[in-house]
Amino acid sequence: MSAMRQQRAKLFESILRFLECCLVLSLVSDSIGGCAGIAIPVNRVKKATPKVQCPHYRSKLACGCSGFSRPNNDDTFSNGVIQSDMPGHIETDDDGTEYLVIDDMMFPRSPISQSSSQADQVIADPNNPNYKLDLKFWPGGIIFYNIDPAFSLDYSNEILNAMQKIEENVGKNHLEFKKAKTSSGAICRKGYLFVKRASKRQCRAQVGMSVKHTYVWLHPDACPFGTIQHEILHALGRYHEQCRPDRDKYVTLLPQNMAAYECANYYITMDGPDPSLKLTYDSASIMHYGSCHFSCNGAYTMIKKSDGSKIEPNRQSMTKLDVDKMRALYPKEFKVPYSESMCAEDGVVEKRGKKTFGQSCRILIIISICLTWMWSSAFV
Repeated sequence: MSAMRQQRAKLFESILRFLECCLVLSLVSDSIGGCAGIAIPVNRVKKATPKVQCPHYRSKLACGCSGFSRPNNDDTFSNGVIQSDMPGHIETDDDGTEYLVIDDMMFPRSPISQSSSQADQVIADPNNPNYKLDLKFWPGGIIFYNIDPAFSLDYSNEILNAMQKIEENVGKNHLEFKKAKTSSGAICRKGYLFVKRASKRQCRAQVGMSVKHTYVWLHPDACPFGTIQHEILHALGRYHEQCRPDRDKYVTLLPQNMAAYECANYYITMDGPDPSLKLTYDSASIMHYGSCHFSCNGAYTMIKKSDGSKIEPNRQSMTKLDVDKMRALYPKEFKVPYSESMCAEDGVVEKRGKKTFGQSCRILIIISICLTWMWSSAFV
């Protein structure tokens, strides 16, 4: 048995020495780059991959766009209605209204019935910057609003703060926000701004005032403070900055990097008189896209023409040019002072004709008490 154990011990020792030898050989071969006849793995230099300029891009969409000048004729905007030959796609809202959709800009396609109310009149003087409501600037610079009660109190306050910030920046002598309904329930303007809770994670707005309703759709999880301002400015008549007719003088589009389905977002869609076009282009505007917007492959979709640099998206605050352009759209000389009489036509007057029997009795009792007091005082 002892001889058997000695043989096993020698065999085990031989195995250990063999493994030690293999280890030494592997270390030596790594240091000298390997030996002939032995396949030793070496660290190969990986091929350089193209630098991804945009970390978040739409890789599942096809690439390529063309034809970014305005492809439609002068009849695109006809009586306040956008025709079907505009780029974009058609969607129907919950209330059955059809909209032409260009990114977050919504244009109602149903005819707009004009109201006889003074507050809803379309300005017909071509010398007035508010003329021709293709961009529907708000008459008198007063934006009446209502906020969807479906929003939480915190988010409703965020919307109010965004309105207040716009008002502070532009100045109340140019525009101001007022509640669309008074405490008595009177409606100040039929075409008021209604900030509606979006059913999907979307941030959208109609461009300019509409006589029926002017919608801004917001989702609390998708639309932070700066984006709220962006959408409200759409409702006040501002297009995206890169939609300006002079866009190509200031930025270079890279259509090969754009998602094909989003091409309409880069068409020049501005139409009608717009005093803000007299001011210079602003790539830092809160209304401008960034270089990575709608990228299909991680490369830039748009760069500055001056030096080829990246355009950083601004969804924080209005620039000085943003403020100046809003002042151009809403000049001081056309600002109308707010008064409660603006809210009397559709609300208070209507309510006066609907007094109940109990209300009439109370009024008669008050009058009787007053007459009795006056009669008794006369004989004191």
